[in-house]
Amino acid sequence: MVRATKLTKAMQYIDNLSPVQEKVATILQENKELTRKELEELSKLSDSTITRCVTTLIQEGLVVETNKKRDKRKLLRWVGGVPALESELMGATSKRALASDLAEYYDYYVTDAFSLFSLLFDNNCWEIIVNLNEGLSDTELHQRLGKDLPLDIIRRVLVVCDAHNLIRLTRIREPSDSNVTTLFEPLFRIDVVNREYQEYLTLLRGLASALQFKMENRKVNGYSKMYEGLLEASGVMYADLKNKITSSASHSDINLINKIINNYDFAPDLDRVFKNENWRTKAKTVQFIKYDDNTDHILFDSKFIKNGRQ
Repeated sequence: MVRATKLTKAMQYIDNLSPVQEKVATILQENKELTRKELEELSKLSDSTITRCVTTLIQEGLVVETNKKRDKRKLLRWVGGVPALESELMGATSKRALASDLAEYYDYYVTDAFSLFSLLFDNNCWEIIVNLNEGLSDTELHQRLGKDLPLDIIRRVLVVCDAHNLIRLTRIREPSDSNVTTLFEPLFRIDVVNREYQEYLTLLRGLASALQFKMENRKVNGYSKMYEGLLEASGVMYADLKNKITSSASHSDINLINKIINNYDFAPDLDRVFKNENWRTKAKTVQFIKYDDNTDHILFDSKFIKNGRQ
């Protein structure tokens, strides 16, 4: 495979991996979990050398320091450089993958209905979303963002974005397996970015920012948040729609309708809220509601919603 012309700092580092650094990475990779003391004993290296190597591996997202302890010392866990980093992430875009040492809850983050929206506010992931461009590889995106985010995080975010149709990814090499150097070669390339969806995400983040400013109740004379007007207009439209929908519902349906309006609009939400009460039977009796069992969304008749907005 032809190596990409733009290399990340991480890739340059790994290309120049010293025998000592490679030894530490290999021991951690083979043992999965070790304390720093155990790593020192196995490698026959000094404590200061171990500390330097481990710090670099943690910064690159290959190793995490867990809260688990052995002999009162925290365990280091190798989480990168395994096939799951690539083959499992690719499979996760179309089906629920089993969790691995890479990320125990990664399958949940990919397939959960709101996983894309959580990226708007989580761990600087917004930087990835606003820098999405056709033709960029994961390592080129990493280079553009500098050290703000590890390559492993960038790849996870890209797969989540692909799973929820914000972008379309192409895989451009085979899994690295246990080859640490290959791990830092480009894995994904962005083929398509859905600019319309990207604009909607920008709007949602802007509205959230305006709401946060409003909740702080700090006004600056002569100045407003960029999205403050949109937030106010959306609030008025929401109130009107809510009033018209609830006024059109029968008394027996009002509890279910109110729950849906308040964003319990997925079947799992309503299962949790209503517990043993069969809300699905109730929903079938409401003429303007449809439960889509393919997506778990609760849908309203389009004409009914249109009338509610008038």
